Amino acid sequence: MSEIKVVPDGTIFLKEGKNNNTAYVILNGKVAVTRHSPQTGDILLAELSKDDVFGEMSLIDNTQCSATVTAVGEVEVQVLTKDNFISSLQKDEDAMASIMGSLFHRIRTMNMQVLNLEKQLSTTDMLINHNLLLKGVTEPAKHALYDMKALVIDDFPYRIGRWSKKQTKRSWFSKKTPNHVSIRDIPPYLTSREHCAIEKKAGSVVVTDLDSRLGTWVNGKRLKGSKEKLQPGSNIIHIGAKQSQFAFEIIVPS
Repeated sequence: MSEIKVVPDGTIFLKEGKNNNTAYVILNGKVAVTRHSPQTGDILLAELSKDDVFGEMSLIDNTQCSATVTAVGEVEVQVLTKDNFISSLQKDEDAMASIMGSLFHRIRTMNMQVLNLEKQLSTTDMLINHNLLLKGVTEPAKHALYDMKALVIDDFPYRIGRWSKKQTKRSWFSKKTPNHVSIRDIPPYLTSREHCAIEKKAGSVVVTDLDSRLGTWVNGKRLKGSKEKLQPGSNIIHIGAKQSQFAFEIIVPS
């Protein structure tokens, strides 16, 4: 069956831009997910820990890795190859739950990409001039938006919050609406699980802070009275701090 490995600090599991055909389930320890920027060097996108899965898409299409994954301290992992993938799903319930949760997330991501592509193909003018757009300003924010240049916001209230392993598993059977954008934050957390929402009120677009612990900043100012009306054109929101690494641009049509 699948192999169990214990690797030392600094071990590189996946390398950005390289092909890979192995997935890993973290049994103990944690890994860092980073992406290299020519301007600023390596940027931390997320940290994964016990029961998280990475590299699973290589079991399906053997594509190049979009990020580098490195051990932070000693890490114990379950190694899954294409040969033992099906067997693990059949006999290991914990591995199945983690892998299926990760795959469901990937499928939702691909669905969003298809929907946004269809909107862009239908008419570029509509995308630019008439739809509310959400863009990532910083690399961690872009990562939260699945590396797409922009998302069309057409479902309200549009929720942004911190990704939670427990919430992901519960969402399979819960009627509660999940976040539209799930941020992979790391301790000490800047983001709350239900942090803020983008809404339409009386013909205007507003950002509502959902009683987050550290607050939401809109165009450099912390929300007052929990809501802030957005101006036509470009608006910048920071999640959790005035200079948070999770910075997004909301473009409101005129």
